[in-house]
Amino acid sequence: MQIFTKKQWKSLLHKSVSIEFEPGKALEFEIVELVEADAIEPLKITPLSILFRGNRAHPIYTQGTYQISTREHGKQTLFLIPRQPDEHGIYYEAIFN
Repeated sequence: MQIFTKKQWKSLLHKSVSIEFEPGKALEFEIVELVEADAIEPLKITPLSILFRGNRAHPIYTQGTYQISTREHGKQTLFLIPRQPDEHGIYYEAIFN
């Protein structure tokens, strides 16, 4: 399994990605936010949160592990958590520690 670097995720901000919620059913989302938290000492890691936004017409899936596909960096499997939809769309969040 490929693991994207923080730099790769940052390069995808405001770009389209596909999320496969069901086998053979990929939906388009945009990465709309990347948030780095304060570093955790003494572990020297910086948590990262990524927010994906999709069309309000997309169904809302439960939290779980789904495959993300990008043109730039290929595929990665992430644990996604649904967030509250708003007038702009539906959202999923991935958090890295």
